[in-house]
Amino acid sequence: MNVSLNWLKEYVDLDDSVTVKEIVDKITMTGTKVEKYEMFGNKTKLVYTARVESISKHPSDDKLSVLKLDLKDKHLVAVAKIPDIEVGDIIPVALPGAQIIGKEVKEGMVNGVNSECMVCHVLDLGLSKDMPWVKPSGLLVFPKDVEIGVDINDILGLGDYIIEFEITPNRPDCLSIEGIANELALTFNKPCKSLWQYKEENFERCDSV
Repeated sequence: MNVSLNWLKEYVDLDDSVTVKEIVDKITMTGTKVEKYEMFGNKTKLVYTARVESISKHPSDDKLSVLKLDLKDKHLVAVAKIPDIEVGDIIPVALPGAQIIGKEVKEGMVNGVNSECMVCHVLDLGLSKDMPWVKPSGLLVFPKDVEIGVDINDILGLGDYIIEFEITPNRPDCLSIEGIANELALTFNKPCKSLWQYKEENFERCDSV
């Protein structure tokens, strides 16, 4: 069973100083075995969703495209080599100053055309090409209803840890997020919130027919 650490922290208030390794080691010792854990992508800054408004060929290089991008509050141009990009695609775009895998994004001239931002490949974000919404080139394309101009951390939850638990047949209580959260709370001697608690007045009582 795969569980988001950030989601667990909505139930159990753990100090940021508690590392994921400490969480994994302690909860395993209390009987809830962890198979593995890994970070989901890399938390980024200055990477936002943008819609591709138009695509044209680069004037001096047929392998490159010049993209006009809509980020809601601004319109930018990017030069990219992405054969399967289409008008209307909603994609991740890094602005100058953004730190992504192995590089800092800068505005600059690409064969005579000024590229004001950079279209991100999934590997730039620390993600796998096997995840949903990824084209063969590695371009991440969000669903059409995703808002543009939004920080992609808010959409993808980058930098979160995904913990894989081995749930044995005698522990059906752990086959849910809240069940694992209860184990985490007991492990660290913390209260466990219930996200399904509502005041009685929020419900209307109905007589059965």
